[in-house]
Amino acid sequence: MAFLLITSLLGVTLSGGNIFSGLMSLVLTACITKYTYKIIEVMSNGHWEPPSVAEAFTGDGFHLFFKQLAIFIVMGAVIGAAGFLGGWVFLIPTVLFVVLALPASVMVLAREDSLVDAVHPGKLFGVMTAIGWPYLLLFFFILLLYGGSGALLAILGTKISDSVLFPLSLFSGSYFTCVMCALMGYCLYQYQEVLGYTTEEAIEENHLDETSWYYQKALADSSIFFQEGRMIDCRDALKTGLKHRKNDLELTRRQFEINAIGADVERMTKTAEHYLQLLSEKGQLSAAANAYGSVCLRIPNWQPENPEACYVAARGLLSRRRFKEVVVLLKGLHNRSPEYRKLPEAYLMMAQAICDGLRREDQALKVLEFTKKHFAEMTSPQTAKEIDELMAILEKSAPKTVPA
Repeated sequence: MAFLLITSLLGVTLSGGNIFSGLMSLVLTACITKYTYKIIEVMSNGHWEPPSVAEAFTGDGFHLFFKQLAIFIVMGAVIGAAGFLGGWVFLIPTVLFVVLALPASVMVLAREDSLVDAVHPGKLFGVMTAIGWPYLLLFFFILLLYGGSGALLAILGTKISDSVLFPLSLFSGSYFTCVMCALMGYCLYQYQEVLGYTTEEAIEENHLDETSWYYQKALADSSIFFQEGRMIDCRDALKTGLKHRKNDLELTRRQFEINAIGADVERMTKTAEHYLQLLSEKGQLSAAANAYGSVCLRIPNWQPENPEACYVAARGLLSRRRFKEVVVLLKGLHNRSPEYRKLPEAYLMMAQAICDGLRREDQALKVLEFTKKHFAEMTSPQTAKEIDELMAILEKSAPKTVPA
């Protein structure tokens, strides 16, 4: 997103009609070309984070812009020669082949950095036939994305001014190009073996044990499926990964986010409790508060069955000064989980929330007295000290009754 915004702003800045603007626009186009090829390279190696913005403007790879220009020139020359030498009989099949082979040419150039291979008909035909029918699907997806950008601008062109339409067209064009390149990179990754790009990947894969391999695959597949809107496939990919790493925080986070937008409330709450427990182990209180808030959008005043999930969510909420939610979350915890060892700490938090948020010192004092009376055996010395200190403060601030 940062790359798209930067290139759009630079494009608007360089939209003048002088020679300098033209040269700088050419440089910007080279940077965009370099970045999009980097997307293909990164995705084809199984890495799902986009390249940094800096990679568009620094380092090697600017020669790809000139190689891409050369490819267009060669393909144009081939089409012209076919029409000149053979007329319509040769021109039509040549145009069809060149257009159909263009994504394959881009993928070959991104992976092999060879201009000769990127325009060699035999090489391109081999790539297309090796991938098979999915290549046609990729081709039509690219056509849809290309047409989608034009259709969007055509619709908006009659509704907004040219000053707004120009930067929007830059942003839209760059966005759809990045998506197309991501699809091509993923296609290379999926069919790396049949395309003969397995040497480096096989070496890396041999260093992964079975658990790590399934973990990496779950991360990769879930990212792609989520971007494509295939939520069922995304959920299945995460489920497979969690069979091998049951308590992995990242996989569980993704599973929770998928279930939070799904229709199955029971599945969402079950995942949320496990996710909150993992966040407790990692001490990620802010994420715990966010997760609890997401569930409460569907189930107001939700109380997890797992006491540890309640505890960590309450800690996160207290750190954000969401006092009422802390009280709702911890209320009656001793009835739901009488053997929970952190009851004293939980009710100390509850008393702090009642005191600081609700300004009910008398109620906070009652909670602390109840805690001392019923849970003294499970109270640690440090927690007991904190309870006594807070009780002393509350007793001083409580209104005193004057005898008649």
